Amino acid sequence: MTQFFIGLYDYFERHKILFYLSLISCVLLMGFFALQVRFEENITQFFPDTKDSQNTIKVFDNLKIKDKIIIMLSSADTCHRVEPDSLIEAACCWKRLQQTLTEKAGGTLIKGIFAQVDQSLIGGATDFVYEHLPLFLTDTDYQRFDSLLTEKGIQAIMQKNYTNLLSPAGIALRSYILRDPLGLGSEALKHLQDFQLEANYEIYDEHIFSKDGSTLLMFITPVFSTGSTGKNDELIKILEEELQHVQGESPTIRAEYFGGPSVGVYNARQIKKDTILTSSLALLIIIVFISLVFKRKRSIPLIITPVLFGGLFALFLIFFIKGSISAIAVGAGSAVMGIALSYSIHMLAHQNHVSTVQQLIKEIAYPLTVGSFTTIGAFMGLIFTSSDLLRDFGLFASLALVGTTLFCLIYLPHFLKGQADVKQGRVLRIIEKINAYSYEKNKWLVGGILLITIICLFTSQKVGFNNDMMSLNYEPQHLKQSEEKLMQLFDSDEKTVLFVSVGKDMNQATETYAITNQKLSTLKDQGLIKDYASASQFLISPQEQQLRLKRWKDYWTDEKQQQIRKQLETAATEYRFRPGSFDPFYQWLNQPFGEYHYTAQEDDLSGKLLNEWQTSADSITMLISQIRISDQNKETVYQNFSKTQDVVIFDRSYFANKWVSAINDDFYLILYISSFLIFFALWFSYGRIELTLMSFLPMLVSWVIILGLMGILGIEFNIINIILSTFIFGIGDDFSIFIMDGLQNKYRTGQKVLNSHKTAIFFSAFTTVVGMGALVFAKHPALQSISLISILGMIAVVLVAYTIQPLIFRFFIAGPASKGLPPYTLIGLIRTVLLFLLFFIGCIFLRVLIAVLYLVPVRKSSKQRLVCRLIQITCKGILLLATAVKKEHINKANERFQHPAIIIANHQSFIDILVLLSLSSKILMVTNHWVWHSPFFGAIIRYVDFYYIGEGYEQYMERMRKKVKEGYSIAIFPEGTRTYNGKMKRFHKGAFYLAETLQLDILPILLYGNNKIIAKAQPFNIRKGIIYTEILPRIPADDLSFGTTYQERTKRISAYMKEGYARICREKNTTDNPAFYEALIQNYIYKGPVVEWYIRIKVKMERNYRLFNRLIPAQGQITDIGCGFGPLCYMLSMLSEDRDILGIDYDEDKIALAQHGWLRNEHLQFRHGNALEYPLPESDVFILNDMLHYMSYEHQRTLLLKCADRLRSQGMIIIRDGNSANTSKHRLTRFTELLSTRIFNFNRTAGELYFTTETQLREIAVTCGMNVEIIPNDKYTSNTIYIFRKPNEHE
Repeated sequence: MTQFFIGLYDYFERHKILFYLSLISCVLLMGFFALQVRFEENITQFFPDTKDSQNTIKVFDNLKIKDKIIIMLSSADTCHRVEPDSLIEAACCWKRLQQTLTEKAGGTLIKGIFAQVDQSLIGGATDFVYEHLPLFLTDTDYQRFDSLLTEKGIQAIMQKNYTNLLSPAGIALRSYILRDPLGLGSEALKHLQDFQLEANYEIYDEHIFSKDGSTLLMFITPVFSTGSTGKNDELIKILEEELQHVQGESPTIRAEYFGGPSVGVYNARQIKKDTILTSSLALLIIIVFISLVFKRKRSIPLIITPVLFGGLFALFLIFFIKGSISAIAVGAGSAVMGIALSYSIHMLAHQNHVSTVQQLIKEIAYPLTVGSFTTIGAFMGLIFTSSDLLRDFGLFASLALVGTTLFCLIYLPHFLKGQADVKQGRVLRIIEKINAYSYEKNKWLVGGILLITIICLFTSQKVGFNNDMMSLNYEPQHLKQSEEKLMQLFDSDEKTVLFVSVGKDMNQATETYAITNQKLSTLKDQGLIKDYASASQFLISPQEQQLRLKRWKDYWTDEKQQQIRKQLETAATEYRFRPGSFDPFYQWLNQPFGEYHYTAQEDDLSGKLLNEWQTSADSITMLISQIRISDQNKETVYQNFSKTQDVVIFDRSYFANKWVSAINDDFYLILYISSFLIFFALWFSYGRIELTLMSFLPMLVSWVIILGLMGILGIEFNIINIILSTFIFGIGDDFSIFIMDGLQNKYRTGQKVLNSHKTAIFFSAFTTVVGMGALVFAKHPALQSISLISILGMIAVVLVAYTIQPLIFRFFIAGPASKGLPPYTLIGLIRTVLLFLLFFIGCIFLRVLIAVLYLVPVRKSSKQRLVCRLIQITCKGILLLATAVKKEHINKANERFQHPAIIIANHQSFIDILVLLSLSSKILMVTNHWVWHSPFFGAIIRYVDFYYIGEGYEQYMERMRKKVKEGYSIAIFPEGTRTYNGKMKRFHKGAFYLAETLQLDILPILLYGNNKIIAKAQPFNIRKGIIYTEILPRIPADDLSFGTTYQERTKRISAYMKEGYARICREKNTTDNPAFYEALIQNYIYKGPVVEWYIRIKVKMERNYRLFNRLIPAQGQITDIGCGFGPLCYMLSMLSEDRDILGIDYDEDKIALAQHGWLRNEHLQFRHGNALEYPLPESDVFILNDMLHYMSYEHQRTLLLKCADRLRSQGMIIIRDGNSANTSKHRLTRFTELLSTRIFNFNRTAGELYFTTETQLREIAVTCGMNVEIIPNDKYTSNTIYIFRKPNEHE
């Protein structure tokens, strides 16, 4: 990928016109389509977009009752109560206000104004009921008819009518009695009272007053919903201007207003003001700072332009993906630009450390692409949430980062230049000096961070989630006062809550409505709600209407009508009603009734009557019930409707909590998905899970510190700052990746780019802290909640990235490598944990057994034999299960340990103890201080009578004699301690003194390979290898061939064992030994997945190292021309330390990497150079392994002649290359080289490939005067090994 961007840069540098055309075309094309994107301002996009929440969103969008604005007119003098008449006298202002508002905003901004009660509506409601009475009658009503419409019943009704007409109210009741003398519609009329709960207001002279009569009220219904703040802003301006006019004309009157739209408008205004203020302040600080640092006028545009390009790129793709996006998401997405800004800052900061732009791209492309990829993954996690707005936010942020990254790597380099030789400004030098400090080496700082982390682990549990959305609202003082006044006027102990029954059409909605009101009736009977109001008696489904019309028609048969008319006329005559008085009633009874279709039109009677109870919009019908409920009963009541998707509970606090709870659940989903994506992206890019964990752990520690500090400071998460956490997570991820890249570069090639990365991180963190920290000056609570978490988060992220990550890398990787030890691996640590766990379990078991044995009445010697036997079994089990290595046991003398002896062995590793103790249960050991006093196994070895050398042999002599008589052998490591490099050290005389004193045979045992499995310098890193044990023949006590005194025997037996050990090393130091293969691979791990897997595959596939090792002498000067990363050089050096090896390659990157292997020693050197020009040393062997075909035929000949000239007597030139004459196999050879040079760029070449033939090489050998040996070297390809041998001088 890096080569691609470098190649693209070089191409555009050669074609400048094409570069500018490309850039301008991209901007214009993206700009054109970006302008076509529709921006949506609907706040409901925040709501979870699930099946359960669809109705909630639609209700929130279309329920107009929530969007009303209440205007209150009261006395300016709060100490004296004003009578309603006085307020009505000011009604001229009231009417003028209503008229002005209608003129200025009616239809466009205001849907309706409700200021006075329409008296005609009362009469109209009665007409409406009688015109459709059959539709409002239930079974109960017909049962009442049956008992009422009898002769006696009609007689009683007419008597009552007569009495009422004679009363003072007779005039008012006359028309009602003539219209319905039998009272058929009386019950239906009573249901009109269901439209209101216990009144919180009074009607006085057709005006609406608060219940205490102190405040005159007006209700405004805006055209747009609360979320449409931009359109409602004009309405609020007009309203405030007119209210000021009212107060100006009537100083004794106080005019106030409150409502959801007004709160929304002021929130939007304050956010805009705060954003402008803080952004301006932050931008000013950042511009001044960057100007001081970089001292180039175009630095600011170069930093900002990639970010703008990224935003344009995102909108361009969004047009094709979905065509629209939430404006809120784009606004929130601008916060992500802080991350995008860091990318261009990295480019600008790093140019001060390179001499060419190509080098800049080479060093920055990899961490930049990996960082952006993982951050994009974090934001992509938002796409899996249930909130449409969060999905938009994730999409915009991800695409913006993609665009920014592409601009930084494709276009931005053309405006930069290498400035390594340019003297930097003073401010930049100071910043770089600060960043050059090794913070991980400051014990106080590291200790402080670890202490804070531990404390924060506990305090992080205290962090809560603030579900109260209202606490994030901004309300100016006059709105707060108006809200408090409304609370005083209307709120009592119970709250009014809306239950909205939803359906696709009126039929479905009314069915749900009926069920809802039945439940509410039951809950009222149970005392859980105080009361409820609904229009359920008047909102009836079409199917039910048909059934009721049929019931009416079936009930009023002709016979029934004639009978009732006869009985009614008889009673009317008796009470002296005029003949024909009830003809209108008979006509009404006879008229054909039909189905009624509801409308929500204001000019329609049903619209006026039912407008507040039913709404149809957005393909749904909503029917409303109002309930009065106390706070303590809310949860119980709401639970009854929790599983009903077709009923939406419109309670502000409940609604907000439910919404926030869903977003909170989404946050954890985001966290898990983002973590998963980042983890696997890092794993894929690093190729090692260890580096992934090292990059991931700082993010985890940072998160713990952030949460802990929030717990200490009492800061709660809310819906705003919890989303910001993805931003902190994303930028923390970027910081970790750049720190890791710097650490890896130094480990891989010694290149010191870490300080450059840290400088860029500092700038990025600074701009982010300034940008987000400026929100401290914001007045809006939501914006303020962002600032503190941003500052805490960035400080934690930077400190952890500067300290913990380098500390871990140095401890596990760089530190061991600097000491010539392999870096730790996860599999090695797992092996180590397994071994020590088994060892620990074995020790615990033996200690428990010893404790039990104390109680057993058996001789101690018998108990000791049992424990020794168990020690042998335990050691065997540990070696078998935990080390996962090859084991070779050589016992040519067939030693059975039946006769006591002094066992001596070379000491390389902790494993040596396990190996010796596993040989026999009759072995006791002489131990050193740490073994004797070990808290794990010290008590065990003391119990079975091991011996502590620190107390001297004389003190134990008698005990030893006793143990020898019991058949025990005594094992001693004559070297006294483990060796670091596996080579035998000088033997001490103690073992030989004991053998002479106790007259015991000496049993030499040679141990090989244990130091490569567990080295003394690295006891907690278990590697692969061979546990080789060879038991040499006993040396009898009376054998004088090794000397007559123990001093002489010490020297001669030491030499004898060293000679045997050297023989074993020659036999086992081969490529078949897994220790060497693993060491070679570990030499290249943590240097990039491409390098590691290239070495793994190359070594596995070629399988020629054994042959090279056999061909090449164990001593002498070896020169490997075209050594590449140097794996063959390292292997040959490991297999024989007496070889002086020089590796040469023209690829300086490969040589730099080869020079920084942990296997490097003074006998192994790597040099960068062209072999044709490099002064080759005199050598015993020249190796040209897979490199000759990169040179022209003429250069091949020149190089081989040069090598022949520098070859020592009896030396050889080993060539491995493809034989183009072997056409059947050569196609595969060419294909593999194509992959290597053109596709994966493992090997660098400027021109075409020149494969030789056997004939050509034979001709060159003849020219050189050398013999040629040919060895086919591959089963599938044409690769062949040619050995040019220089003949002996006498030949």
